[in-house]
Amino acid sequence: MRLTEIRERLAPRSAYSLISAAYEGRTARRSGVPYMNHIEEGVYVFVRRYGWQDDPVDAFCVHPIFQDDEMLEKIIQARSPA
Repeated sequence: MRLTEIRERLAPRSAYSLISAAYEGRTARRSGVPYMNHIEEGVYVFVRRYGWQDDPVDAFCVHPIFQDDEMLEKIIQARSPA
């Protein structure tokens, strides 16, 4: 799956919309890269490794809001193939 396909699949998801609204078009100071790149590229890496899984993808989308990487890791481990 390509990054453009990931973006298309993410667009209608409420978790993606939530983080997109929280970031409101913000960009990193030093690089000028949109914050949403972190989300889109992270989901891309996850999907390439584990395949599309709704709950972990949604958890990854919203993890910056809660900054609970331990919980994110638990969700990914619980839902990923061994």
